[in-house]
Amino acid sequence: MLFNLYGYVEASLKYILVFKNEHDASGQNFLIVENPADIGMSGLPNAYEKKKMVQPLPHEIRRTRFPERNMVNKRFDYDDSTYHSHIAGIKRISYGTYRDVIEKNPDIDFKVINVPISILSYQKIMKLSQRDKYNGDVPIFDTDEICALVKSLSFFDEYGRGAIACAACMHLLNNPELLQEMKNYNHDPNNGQYNESTMLLSKYIFGSSDIATQLRKSIKSYVILALEDKDKNWAEIYGKSKVRCYHYRTIDSHKFTLAFLFDTLYTGYKWLLNNKEILDSEFNVSSSDSPYTVSIYGLKSHGDFENDTLKRTLEAVTTSKFLTGTNVDSLTLEFNSIHTNVDLSCLNNIKAPVTVVCIRCSLTFIQSIPERLKVAVLITENIPDDAFNNIF
Repeated sequence: MLFNLYGYVEASLKYILVFKNEHDASGQNFLIVENPADIGMSGLPNAYEKKKMVQPLPHEIRRTRFPERNMVNKRFDYDDSTYHSHIAGIKRISYGTYRDVIEKNPDIDFKVINVPISILSYQKIMKLSQRDKYNGDVPIFDTDEICALVKSLSFFDEYGRGAIACAACMHLLNNPELLQEMKNYNHDPNNGQYNESTMLLSKYIFGSSDIATQLRKSIKSYVILALEDKDKNWAEIYGKSKVRCYHYRTIDSHKFTLAFLFDTLYTGYKWLLNNKEILDSEFNVSSSDSPYTVSIYGLKSHGDFENDTLKRTLEAVTTSKFLTGTNVDSLTLEFNSIHTNVDLSCLNNIKAPVTVVCIRCSLTFIQSIPERLKVAVLITENIPDDAFNNIF
């Protein structure tokens, strides 16, 4: 007898997930599950395909039920020759096609879903979703794999979407020539010869389709990039819509090319002084979906050296084409322990609304701030009420 059901299985509906063939594979792999959410693909039921295609299956299926989402990577038992699904309640037997599974288990209602990624791509993205979010290794994907994963973005839960967003960003950063070709194609698709995967990924990154919009939203929601310079100063970029940081990656400031995918910059004044040219090149020409919100922290003035640094920082801010231009919709400057008058009238030339945050600053400094600027104060001493006329 070629089939049996485990007695403890009561569910009458199973999903057969048929994965895309590898380029050199002769057959196909599939998984049988009770709930696609158990393998990180909660969006699959909505993509259920009514037309069931009979496809060959040279492998069995072997899998175990996941008691928790964070056990996916540990509990998924991949093998070169066999896979099995205990959760589906199907005995461990060989089936030529998934139609055999359906025919040999007449008491179970099956829904067949064709998944447009390979089992290997799925395995890599699941592993990435469980790795250390801070600078963990990112598996290598080719452009075809990235395109297929992006196309399948809606199938995955937030962990999978975050992993795909991270993989797409790192693929572009590691392949600057590819990114330039994509930009060229987006600018003038009729000028030049491009392969299919380059054109498709360009549409996903720069286009206005639902897939493109969802990808950019996922990048802004789940990815933070730390731009680090040679002196270990850093700036963080992420999205205003950031839900949480699932993936944090540190990259060389001078190799950063993805300003157009983000809209928030948080940096210290040291990074600003060392990398102003990056702001005025990469950031100023970016075509982000929305203008940038910029915060600069750590501005101090305790001695002659710091006074000079403060002046140079303000000069860098007010002469930056990016910070004074239309690509910024909000600028926040954090001043720490300033106890003297500082001429901030130069900030009146900045187009975006400017907020001055005062931490342990004197009343003298606070009252010297131009009225046009908004002020937020961390109070550490008694200050008269009338000192807060322009403070929100």
